[in-house]
Amino acid sequence: MKKAVGKGRVSKTKQQLLSELDRLKHRLSESEDTLEAIRTGAVDALVVSDKQGEKIFTLQSVDTGYRVMVESMNEGAAILDNNGIIVFANNAFSVLAGREMAALVGARFGDILPGPLRAGFSSFLRECAVRPGRREFLIALAQGGIAPVSISGTHFKVDGKQNVCLIISDLQERKDAEQELRNAYGGMERKVVERTMELQKVNDDIKLRAYELARANKELQIFSESICHDLRNPLSIITTNTEVLSMEVGAEPGTSAHTAMTNIIQSVDRIVQVINDLLTLSGITRQDIQFQEVDLSEMVRGILSELKASDPGREAEIHIQPGLTVNADPGLLRIMMDNFIRNAWKFTSKRKMARIELGTVDKDGKRCYFLRDNGAGYDMKKSARMFIPYVRLHSAQDFKGSGIGLAIAKRIVEKHNGAIWAEGEKDIGATFYFRLA
Repeated sequence: MKKAVGKGRVSKTKQQLLSELDRLKHRLSESEDTLEAIRTGAVDALVVSDKQGEKIFTLQSVDTGYRVMVESMNEGAAILDNNGIIVFANNAFSVLAGREMAALVGARFGDILPGPLRAGFSSFLRECAVRPGRREFLIALAQGGIAPVSISGTHFKVDGKQNVCLIISDLQERKDAEQELRNAYGGMERKVVERTMELQKVNDDIKLRAYELARANKELQIFSESICHDLRNPLSIITTNTEVLSMEVGAEPGTSAHTAMTNIIQSVDRIVQVINDLLTLSGITRQDIQFQEVDLSEMVRGILSELKASDPGREAEIHIQPGLTVNADPGLLRIMMDNFIRNAWKFTSKRKMARIELGTVDKDGKRCYFLRDNGAGYDMKKSARMFIPYVRLHSAQDFKGSGIGLAIAKRIVEKHNGAIWAEGEKDIGATFYFRLA
């Protein structure tokens, strides 16, 4: 008689229950064998005990992580046995060497190097067996050509056997960059050499032109001095003969003969003055400077005394700052100040009371000297032309002169490595500033 079974339950025969019991016994036996293997270290697993009993965590092979890391590297990696045979290579090295993995593993590493480098590589391996090392080599590519690489090697043992681990880095990009740099540097060197040669040529041309200019100036100077000296005697004779002729013909003042004789003598005097000024200007260019301390105040006072003695009827108010001294060539300084002061004396000649002043002023932190007068002055728009030889800012009828005096003064200041400039206002007066280095 069958027994009733509750709703939702499945009835099993005796035979089914016995079969299930056998399967459970088999699984229990396998579990006990596995647990024993774990305890004895026969499999990679971790057994953790807690209050609920033992828990088993199966481990992956210990070298799996390292294999993943090596295969993920950008650099090539290889392991060599003590005979230099490749026992392991990663994919990056396969690509770098241009060879299939099957062709690499089991091959001698030295065989993928150019013949002349193999002895050096064997020596490198022996060094790596003692201490880690690094050296650059060339790999012969299977498809032809070579690839520059840097190989780092270190030794280790597995199961008592000596192995060498190599890390191979591709140097082609670095070598290409170095070559580009060398090419650029070589190009730059060529440009520097070419530019230097161009500059040398320009410098040689400048030297040649400077020599030719100096020679031309020398010849012109000799010619000018010769002309000036040759003119002096005839002009002196003209003056003397004109005076004798004037006395013999009895030319009285106011007569046309007397006026003609006077014009001749004045013209000759003006020519003589120009000649003297030209000789002075020429002499300044050649003259060497002899520096010494000069009492400028006393020098100016002496020049003004001479002018007052030659024209006693002139009324002049003179102001000279006492104790002014300069380090200069006394002869050249005398010529310069004589030109300044005679200019001031000349251009104040139409003043009832001439006023001439010598003093000092600071310009840009440097001590400068000035000579000021209340004479005819000049138009500041024309000041740039003031120191050019033969340029006159006033008519010869109003004020006589050769037009060289200020050019001489400028030349002397420049010989002293100084500077000169002027300020003025028409019919008010003029001020000349100068400083000496």
